[in-house]
Amino acid sequence: MKKMLIAALLFATLTTVNAQGTTSTANATKDPAVMEQRAAEKAEKRTEEMTTELGLDADQTAKVKVINDRFAKSMAELKQAGLKEDAQKERGKVLRRSRDNELKAVLTADQYEKMLVLRKEKKAEHSDDAKETKAPHNE
Repeated sequence: MKKMLIAALLFATLTTVNAQGTTSTANATKDPAVMEQRAAEKAEKRTEEMTTELGLDADQTAKVKVINDRFAKSMAELKQAGLKEDAQKERGKVLRRSRDNELKAVLTADQYEKMLVLRKEKKAEHSDDAKETKAPHNE
């Protein structure tokens, strides 16, 4: 009986410690330094993808990198600003339009059109994945 009680207490203690560890990790994502690092990583990844998918030259790659860095940093700041969801979405749209206008000035017409097509394909693929993993409402 004592062994079962000790085992139960140990299990409860470990579960509590594990739950507390998870919470601290979730709070770390709100840390400005962490968000800035993630933004830089996203910008770097996006620049690499655009370079290979669109066949950018060295000059275009450098300019696109600056644009992507600025956009990712702005989006991270927007998420930290604590705005209401509607205001955040509207500001995000403005930032995306601004980024696209800057990219349009750097890319050739063919590259820009290809970027838009690839973006639509990725968006459709992403929404298809979400539909497949989502369970029906009646289940």
